Amino acid sequence: MIVKFKNDSTRKIARYVGGTASLLLLASFLYQWNNGLVIDDTEKFSFILAITCFLYTFLPKNQSTHK
Repeated sequence: MIVKFKNDSTRKIARYVGGTASLLLLASFLYQWNNGLVIDDTEKFSFILAITCFLYTFLPKNQSTHK
């Protein structure tokens, strides 16, 4: 499900939240990798989801042509 944001401040909030979540998950991956721990599928899925949400906020808005 793709949610279309109403204004730019909502896009900025989603961008910050997605970026923060991505950095936290990346730090978790690095910690687990350095300590020889296994990264499970749930963590991989959540990382992909956070990156997707973060990158989605950079897509341009679709402008309506009719008035």
